[in-house]
Amino acid sequence: MMLVLLITATKGALLNIEHIQLELHPPLFSACSQETNYFPKSFPLNEWFPSLFKSYGDCSMVKWSFFNIPLTHWLLLFFILYILVSIVGLISLILDNKKR
Repeated sequence: MMLVLLITATKGALLNIEHIQLELHPPLFSACSQETNYFPKSFPLNEWFPSLFKSYGDCSMVKWSFFNIPLTHWLLLFFILYILVSIVGLISLILDNKKR
């Protein structure tokens, strides 16, 4: 379980770092997908809550911040915490197995 947490947290952190790079160093022609047609017809969240799923088409635009820190930076902090927790968990599992 800890290994799965470590892998997913690392992948999330790497993707988040790419997004932070887009925000800090925007390319000349930045465009993101604006399609929201991936919702099933029986559960159209994009129609029920359009403000939550509105796409701006510009990945480099900071849309939300908390204490003047963008969401992507907060997410990176939490991914790093998840990575540290999973590493500590893996180490404790390994040490516990050695004691047996």
